Amino acid sequence: MNEEKKENVVSNQMDIFTKGFVKPPSFEEVVEKIEIEEDILNEEQPLNNEEIVNNIKYNNLQMKEKAQDMIRKLESDEEIRKNKIAKKRRRKNIFLIIGIIIELGIIGFLCYIKFFKETYTMTLTCTNTSQSSENNYTITMNNVYYFTKDNKVAKTENSIVYIFNDKKSYEKYKNEYVDTNIKNYKGIEQKDIFDDQNYAYENKTTYTYSKLKKNKNVTFNNNLITAKIENKKEPITIYIEDYNSVLKTNEKTGFICE
Repeated sequence: MNEEKKENVVSNQMDIFTKGFVKPPSFEEVVEKIEIEEDILNEEQPLNNEEIVNNIKYNNLQMKEKAQDMIRKLESDEEIRKNKIAKKRRRKNIFLIIGIIIELGIIGFLCYIKFFKETYTMTLTCTNTSQSSENNYTITMNNVYYFTKDNKVAKTENSIVYIFNDKKSYEKYKNEYVDTNIKNYKGIEQKDIFDDQNYAYENKTTYTYSKLKKNKNVTFNNNLITAKIENKKEPITIYIEDYNSVLKTNEKTGFICE
């Protein structure tokens, strides 16, 4: 309905207090008034059923997406929490394994010291030096003795050092040298050292008595060790001495002990 009809309806209704009389509306005017009110109502509520349905679907979709986002966030948080717990467990297991390894290492080291490692209470070093004019070198012999707590020798290191006066004598000895060292025998270690700069040669032999006794063809009687070694004409004999006996023996043969 147009604006002209609305203005006619309003103008025909006179105020009762100003005019004193209001003309009753006709049937046509009542119909027009209802139509005007319906138009105003339709203008205030423009939404139809289809739009309402679409709004409901949109709201449901929004709620569904929010719910899915919340579920994904919860799943992500749960995954992060599980990863943190797994890392803590792995770290704890690593520390536990390291602790066990360290503990086993300490126990093994203590067992080695108590049952396997040779322990010595003191050492004695005896030295003798002599000159050989015929062979043009100086000989230095060193004997190192290791004693146990019962004052018995358990290990010896015997070394002979040749220091030549000139290069020619040194090279002659080196070229004519024949290796007679004992190899692959428990309790006996021998090695040769040639020093080309100082024209020196050293042969060092170490006897460990406890290991020496474990070989075949070795006898031990009255502190005397006798070892028959293959390819050796004469057996090796070692007498286990105490501190005073070692000191006297070396002093008689010209060694100085300290």
